[in-house]
Amino acid sequence: MPKTALVTGANQGLGYALVKHLAGRLAAGDRVYLAARSQQRGQAALEALGTTRAEVRLAQLDVTEPASIAALAQRLQAERGGVDMVASKLELARKFGAT
Repeated sequence: MPKTALVTGANQGLGYALVKHLAGRLAAGDRVYLAARSQQRGQAALEALGTTRAEVRLAQLDVTEPASIAALAQRLQAERGGVDMVASKLELARKFGAT
């Protein structure tokens, strides 16, 4: 069964590095959502990734806005039946002291 990952704050730094790693390690048919607050910066990050093993899609997300969170949750449920893994850049940064 295909896997689905969501990485928040993924247009730069630690979040971007995690998307790149997951997209290279997961299988074809798996999907990684590169979540970014800015559509423009997210699109630039997506284009910078180039060809990856797993499919990467942009997801606009502002984690401070409940409506944004709800809209993405509905999208993920509709497109993939939910997610298998979520990585929050903010939580990773807090835990490991990185950005």
